[in-house]
Amino acid sequence: MKQWLPVLFCLLLADAAADQSVVLAALEGYEWSAARTAVQLGTEATQPLMDIVADSSLAELYRQRAVAVLGHYPGEEVVEFLLARLHVQGSPVARRRLVDTLCGFVPTQAELIEPALLPLLDADDPHLRVRVATCLLQLGTIASETAVEGYLARVAGTWEESALRVGMEQ
Repeated sequence: MKQWLPVLFCLLLADAAADQSVVLAALEGYEWSAARTAVQLGTEATQPLMDIVADSSLAELYRQRAVAVLGHYPGEEVVEFLLARLHVQGSPVARRRLVDTLCGFVPTQAELIEPALLPLLDADDPHLRVRVATCLLQLGTIASETAVEGYLARVAGTWEESALRVGMEQ
């Protein structure tokens, strides 16, 4: 019976995933995991997760964890939502998390992601620029490679170039 308890909990949680309070509870915890939460909630939680990301009254922790969980639901609706969030004022860390999550969609949604990321190579946040350049290199298109080459020329001799080159070697 004990081995069935986690399965039953997951099933009950998935049935109730449409309830935002249940989704918020799933985003809590010290040993929290985006992958585990995505499985527990299921795709039924997509809309409540997007609502949490968009709700500026919630703590940033919930919003960033919701973005991470959305990264496990590679639908076009999720990608478009996350792309729209890139242009909403938020913390630099939140924008970096969005880029990291969007990079996970590169194999299936590259045509949507590339045009949104290219302008971010000129963002004020140098950490964001490095993440964007790393993501664009995953695309392997002529446009993204040309843009990253231009970025590298602008940041030659700086820590940004070093960070990107280390990322390219991995």
